[in-house]
Amino acid sequence: MILPIIASILFPSLLAFFVICLLWPGPRFLASDLLLKSSLAIGLGFGLASCGFFLWLHLFGEAGSGFAARDLMMFFILTSVVAYILYRKGYEMHSVIAVDPPFLRAPPRFIRVWALLVLVTAVAAFITFSLERPHGGWDAWAVWNLRARFLFRGGEHWTDGLSFGVIWSHPDYPLLIPANVARIWSYIGIDTTVAPIAVSLLFTFATIGVLGSSLSRLRGGTLALLAILILMGTPGFISHAASQYADVPLSFFFLATLALLALHDTSGDPDPRHLILAGAFAALASWTKNEGIMFVVVVVIVRAFVVLPFRGVRPFIRQMVSFTAGL
Repeated sequence: MILPIIASILFPSLLAFFVICLLWPGPRFLASDLLLKSSLAIGLGFGLASCGFFLWLHLFGEAGSGFAARDLMMFFILTSVVAYILYRKGYEMHSVIAVDPPFLRAPPRFIRVWALLVLVTAVAAFITFSLERPHGGWDAWAVWNLRARFLFRGGEHWTDGLSFGVIWSHPDYPLLIPANVARIWSYIGIDTTVAPIAVSLLFTFATIGVLGSSLSRLRGGTLALLAILILMGTPGFISHAASQYADVPLSFFFLATLALLALHDTSGDPDPRHLILAGAFAALASWTKNEGIMFVVVVVIVRAFVVLPFRGVRPFIRQMVSFTAGL
């Protein structure tokens, strides 16, 4: 069971990592900003996987017994193509030691030790919550996992899970989380609770990774450590994550979008590729929960207030073209 789950998550994440490397401004080193790229790749990988699974259902009606092999082959081919493009463009690994996040060495030492202890505690709390409630909280089994079971068990009738016959289950909600859970179930052939727990776990600690690694670049390692401590020390963050709600994945995409916009604005030579990635993560926020649709609108409005008074109309239009390309 474990190997198919790992394969179902690893291949989309690897493809997403290579795509992010291809769009990442700066030196052509795959290992530069490694933690930030890897954390972003987890969310983007889930986004690619959910869209691919939804498209498969839309075209063929059900996943079927041969879905896993075909899905793995598709991601293997796409990953190989992007890897070849990276190779042709001269990308290389470079030293991982030279590019680790500054917060791993940030003074004072006791904050690093404290952060490590809190991280261990957060992992233990997540595992404890998950063992006590393997099906998650109300929203998990009444909305997200219920929708996933329609996608997995429904066959050609999977769209019944989107009908108003289950109006109490919010049939209008988007499908990033249910599609990923159902996709993992299709790999292993059974709707085990391990799948939604794994998805929640990865989103939880990818969020922590994006927060720490992006703040390390923007404000230094010590402040990044403090931010990580505050986030992991917030009880609602871990409990909501272990409850398998969509709020933590949604917060991941919010944070990723804002971090990429901040990196664009603070770079000496702003590169539109940060904006393209920001648009992609904003779009995945809208594919996670309805609030994400409003988030996209708010981002565009706020960018107008930030850019128009100081840089004018043309720079704003250029930024929106890049952002829309990502969307």
